[in-house]
Amino acid sequence: MISSIVQHLKEKQNVVLDDSLRVMDEEFRHAVMAAAPACNLLVKQFPIKAFYAYTRLLKDAEEGNGGSYLTEIELEEMEAGFDRARANMKLEGWNPLLDTSYSRSKHN
Repeated sequence: MISSIVQHLKEKQNVVLDDSLRVMDEEFRHAVMAAAPACNLLVKQFPIKAFYAYTRLLKDAEEGNGGSYLTEIELEEMEAGFDRARANMKLEGWNPLLDTSYSRSKHN
């Protein structure tokens, strides 16, 4: 996967990683950064509280939608892990996608 990311970046293409569990993995992020050090490190985050996710999963389970479901405790642990990863990403140099320093708008 890393080699594919690097190839797209060499071709001047944007790369979007939509696998939040993989992107939250520190080793994976460091591998991307080491393989493509010249790229802009931009991140678009969609944080959600475990309470809201659990409510949605309960509704899906009642309606018979979806497959496996996480418990409330598992979701809270995942939320804490995402919070730690977001803090680490900031320290690693990742910037929010909507940060005005990266905006192409002339109206900043």
